[in-house]
Amino acid sequence: MITTRKLTDLKICADSRVLFVMPHPDDETVFVGGLLHHLSRMQIPTRVVTMCKGEKSTLRFGLHPSLDLGIARKIELSRAFGILGVTNFTIYDYPDSDLEHNENLIVSTIKKEIKKFRPTHVISLEPDGVYGHPDHIAVSQFTRQATVKPIQLLWATISPHYVLPSAKHMAKRKNIHPIAPDIKLRLATSDIVAKLKSFRAHASQFPLSLKKTPSDLLFFLANQILTNEFYAFGN
Repeated sequence: MITTRKLTDLKICADSRVLFVMPHPDDETVFVGGLLHHLSRMQIPTRVVTMCKGEKSTLRFGLHPSLDLGIARKIELSRAFGILGVTNFTIYDYPDSDLEHNENLIVSTIKKEIKKFRPTHVISLEPDGVYGHPDHIAVSQFTRQATVKPIQLLWATISPHYVLPSAKHMAKRKNIHPIAPDIKLRLATSDIVAKLKSFRAHASQFPLSLKKTPSDLLFFLANQILTNEFYAFGN
């Protein structure tokens, strides 16, 4: 595993165009937020597509009971993108927690996104979805199907010495083995600050007081993902 701050180690350069395919709002912040902000600072064309609004989440910190969670999370995502400097994005309305049963439609959607944006790189979550979430695994699988060479496929993954989050109870698999990273990307200070602020934008999922979510905080700290991000080459 290479530890680096250089985009060139990810085979990304000034002429690159990078498409991110994420399952839910906040996945972009947790796993690729630092890279997104860095690409924005470098003015490298970037687009993020999020496959659902995350309306089935069991978390809704600070929200009135009558407020639609999907709408709230869509607003939060837009705020997070504003912080990360992402201006080219869309959020689809595929059913949260049921992405795996929409294979043909989602593969077709990703192919259309690729045809329209013409990326040199496509980045999604690694094949085990980092912690086994069925939506994560499905989007990873569908992204692999839709991405063909010469486009470089990259997986957002986790430290080799990973600790699974409390959300691992969502996994349908007992054995979860996130793919080992090829690159440990050390985030610059400005990217770390932007990433932390984008966590706060997703307030319904990450309350302003981290004391309320010790398991999440442990996950972030143990896996170093507040200050680093981990990537592996696919295809």
